[in-house]
Amino acid sequence: MGDSDDRLTTLEMIIFDLTSTAGELVEQLRLMNLTARSLSTARPLEEERGYGGG
Repeated sequence: MGDSDDRLTTLEMIIFDLTSTAGELVEQLRLMNLTARSLSTARPLEEERGYGGG
């Protein structure tokens, strides 16, 4: 019975690690999307006000 428990514990650890990694990736993607949205809305305002830098 110990071998089954060891395998179950190993699977639980793998699932926990994968869940943590997926959560971190989702958070990074959310921040990237937020940044991209912020930049895409900021540029037209800068150009409109004459701060385009170009």
